[in-house]
Amino acid sequence: MASKTKSESCADVAHQAQPAEEQFGFAPTRISQEDWDMLMEVMENPPEPNEAMRAAWAKYQSSKG
Repeated sequence: MASKTKSESCADVAHQAQPAEEQFGFAPTRISQEDWDMLMEVMENPPEPNEAMRAAWAKYQSSKG
């Protein structure tokens, strides 16, 4: 008997066929293509951290002990 490939075995999982509302308790967020493009641009080319971000990072680092 041949073993199943990963994609075949994933298809056997019943919960993957459920709508997101049932599986996660909320509907997926839908955004426009323009918003998607902007989000991808910011993720690929993030801005330099400002003073508030630097202060938050320093506070986080000091809290780690």
